[in-house]
Amino acid sequence: MGSQISELLQNYARLGWEHWRRESREIKLQARHIGVEIAANQGATQYAATNPYRPAAENRQSLKLIPMPCKPRDVAAAFFVPWIEGSDSTELSFDLVVLLDHDSSRSIAFRFESTPQDSKSTHGYNHLQISSSLGKGQVQIRNALSPLPTSYPAFPISTKDPARRFLAMAVAMHGYPCGFPEILKDVFKGEPTKQRKYLDMTKSMLGV
Repeated sequence: MGSQISELLQNYARLGWEHWRRESREIKLQARHIGVEIAANQGATQYAATNPYRPAAENRQSLKLIPMPCKPRDVAAAFFVPWIEGSDSTELSFDLVVLLDHDSSRSIAFRFESTPQDSKSTHGYNHLQISSSLGKGQVQIRNALSPLPTSYPAFPISTKDPARRFLAMAVAMHGYPCGFPEILKDVFKGEPTKQRKYLDMTKSMLGV
């Protein structure tokens, strides 16, 4: 994994854990209904963030949900999972799981997926789509909102860069121009150069 995406994921996962450890017991109990293990501490979240799940590996590690900082708080909780199918770091993909509200244990998932250029699939492009499973279909979500269209539509993402793919997911979760810029300030607290770097990447990706 490249140093840029590793730095971004590790710091974001740290902030996500800080938010999650202060979360209410009620929300933590509801999150159990997703049926997927949540990383147990800050070290585990940062390890999971920088060591992506490999669905094709014979001795693959267990998949763990990494808490996301929830700002704005329009949802109860959100988690992400980095995973990679091949050996090329540009093929790093992300699953997003959202616990929908404070009064329900129902959840919905999305995948921000990279696809190799030589793919013969009708999904042979970088895309976003609704999902009912994680890690390239290896881990099913329990209590997911259904029925949902999990094959089509598949919305194109106009980037091959894994850092920008992650930023697309973060913007989808936190919002822009209000929301994600504030998250970046907390992700890289006291590091204005890095804040500007990733904010400029986000602006370029969004065309603003």
